[in-house]
Amino acid sequence: MPTRQNHPFCNNDYDAGRVTEQLYYALFESSPNAVMLTLTNGRIVAANPAACAMFGMSEGEIRKLGRAGIMDQADSRHDALVQERERTGHVHGEATFIRKTAAGSLQRLIASL
Repeated sequence: MPTRQNHPFCNNDYDAGRVTEQLYYALFESSPNAVMLTLTNGRIVAANPAACAMFGMSEGEIRKLGRAGIMDQADSRHDALVQERERTGHVHGEATFIRKTAAGSLQRLIASL
């Protein structure tokens, strides 16, 4: 994490914190991979532009739908992935997601707190 010591252009820890926030925001916004910030209860807090493009939805639509609206609950892997995410706070696996413009497409799911 950037600190005053390794960021000579920062005058104090507040400036270093702002730099850190800006770096994470830039990474989130410019990533070519779909990234969503989620809670274990299924709420989606934020979705980056790549996620919006992948799902064919706006960030607001994705947030409103939450996990239940974008993850195909008929997929046999759904329950095990959700239970693992709720139990440990993260999960790695594959699941079928629902796009606004298509019935479903297999995507890689990586969720972590």
